[in-house]
Parts: sequence; C-alpha cells; structure tokens
Amino acid sequence: MMNSKYETMDSKSIDKDIIQNRMDFIQKSREDKNLEIIELELNSADQIYNNMDPSPFYERELNNNADQYIFSAVEEVPLRKKMLLVIYARIDKELTEKKENVVKDAIHMHFERKAKSLERQMRKKTKTVGYSTILGFIFLGFCLAASYWLTVNAGDNSFSQVLGQGLAVIGWVVLWNPVEYLVFDRWEPRKEIRLCKKISKTDIEIIPISRESDENNK
Repeated sequence: MMNSKYETMDSKSIDKDIIQNRMDFIQKSREDKNLEIIELELNSADQIYNNMDPSPFYERELNNNADQYIFSAVEEVPLRKKMLLVIYARIDKELTEKKENVVKDAIHMHFERKAKSLERQMRKKTKTVGYSTILGFIFLGFCLAASYWLTVNAGDNSFSQVLGQGLAVIGWVVLWNPVEYLVFDRWEPRKEIRLCKKISKTDIEIIPISRESDENNK
C-alpha cells in the first residue's frame, strides 16, 4: 500500500510500477535529513506554463504563481542543502514519460534563463553604477574643494560658511547611492541568481494522481 495521502491514477500511459517506485523513492527520501522536499500540486501538468508564451512547451516560461511558489520555497532552504521538487498533478490520459520530461526541462530551462537574465541585468547595472561612482568622486572632489575655498575665505560671512558645508554634504550624498549598491545592494540579486541556478539543476519527480483520489481524501 502507498503511504502517501495521494492515490495514483490507473493510467495506461505510465506504468503503475513506475509510479509506485517513485512513491517509494519519495517516501525514503523523507528520511534524509540533508534533503529538503518541496511539493507542488497542480490541476494539470500544463497549469505550470504561462499560457501567453507561444514557445514550444519545453521552452515555455512558467506562470507567475508557479515561479513564485517554487522560488519562495527554495529561498527557505539553505543553499548547500540538497532539494527534490515533487509535483503532484491531476493529469489526463495524455500523460507520458516523454511529456513528464518536457515539463521537467521547462522548469529547469525557465530558471536557467531567469538566472542568466538576472546576471545580465546585474552586469549592466554594475557597469552603470561604476561610471556613476567615478563621476560621483569627481563631483565630490569639486564640492570639497569649493567647500574648503568658501570656508577659508568666508571670514565672518555665515552664508558662505553654510554654503561651503552644504556643498560638502551634497558631494557625499551624491556618492552614497552608487557606493551603497556596490558594497551592499548586490548581495540580494546574487542570492537570487544562486537560487535560480540551484533550481535549474534540482531533481524533479512528477506523481500522477486521479481526480477520484481527491474525492476519497476529502
């Protein structure tokens, strides 16, 4: 008997022994403390796709809900910990092992593309911020020089003293944003890239379940 709350469908397209082996594998995997199992339940395998994407199935983007669910679940798992993504799908008789592999490839390719896109965006922004930092230091140098000149030559002129101090503050404020990005803000996109790459290589198991089993579990 299967230990899962799900009963697999009596499908001619996928051998019941294969399904049983998958269920046994997942049950055994739960005993591995170094493995995190992420479970996703779908009404059909095609539900995971973005229906607006005209690309072939294996190249299609995932829909936002599936993307966000998988990503947020993986985000809670330590990067060094192994993962297994298990998809329980109420699937019609058209399900075949070939179609399952297409779904797995689509998930892997989606997050691989997402990682590459994030890397491109990060490189582009880093390059832009790099130029901004150089200009920021030049502007800061001008502001400090002007501030020094005004302060030295201000005498009893309080307006010149305030203006000199203000220029110094403005120079540092202009430089702060690019420096903040280079030192602090790049950690979050780097983490997202690592997570997407991890998902793109994560093992995936698809367990077909019948609609009748859902009624029995209620």
